[in-house]
Amino acid sequence: MKTRVVVLTFASAAVIVSVVGYNLHRLDFLYLSTALALLGSVVGVFVPRTESQKARIETETGSKTTPSAEKTSPAEVAPGDYLQRSESEEVNWEGISDPVTGMLNDLFFAGLIGTKVATARRRLWPVSIALLHVTFGSQVTDKAEENQASKEFADTIMATIRDADVACRLSRKTFALLLDDTDEDGAAWASERIQLAQARKGDSLIAKVSAGVASYPSHGIEPTEILTKAREALEKAVNNADLPGLGLVIVAPQRPL
Repeated sequence: MKTRVVVLTFASAAVIVSVVGYNLHRLDFLYLSTALALLGSVVGVFVPRTESQKARIETETGSKTTPSAEKTSPAEVAPGDYLQRSESEEVNWEGISDPVTGMLNDLFFAGLIGTKVATARRRLWPVSIALLHVTFGSQVTDKAEENQASKEFADTIMATIRDADVACRLSRKTFALLLDDTDEDGAAWASERIQLAQARKGDSLIAKVSAGVASYPSHGIEPTEILTKAREALEKAVNNADLPGLGLVIVAPQRPL
């Protein structure tokens, strides 16, 4: 709970600074709003971890010191379950980065999404969330191979997206993109480009990449609503991962006007 309060406090401050900066045409204020969101994530590091958090870190990094790590491992958790769980309990890895891939993690994602939606609302442009779920190949049989596959996939994502886009690793198999000034069609195309880039590598460490996409304002006004729609779309894509092809990219249905 303490981590959520810290993140929400800094995220709220970031939104206020972003709105003021936009009205005053101050670019430095917009930079400050991003810094506040980042600072909220950093401060969250100093909140004491629960046993479940420690077990999760051990599982993600491939180390295991106690039996509790196996009980709390997210290895068998579906993407939707993971995202629901992150809203109801404290989530904290080492700082704001994933120790396996070096990408920004779920704590940073949670702190930034509100600022991104608020900025999109003020600037009257769309912003999209794309959730990506990987299916490991049959030859990935241990944690070391899985970590290697995740690291290589993270490199593929970073080489494919724009410099202005934000990519995070949310869990063992789930990654997220935050795409400014991008509607749902653009986010779906970004997801497909990542699928194609992965397929061109010619390896089978990752068999498929499924994706769920939702956008502001097409699918929601509030960050939680947009994230829920993206999660539901991803679950549909993952549930049909056995179909032929590189994996499904599903765009959430638009909300009623």
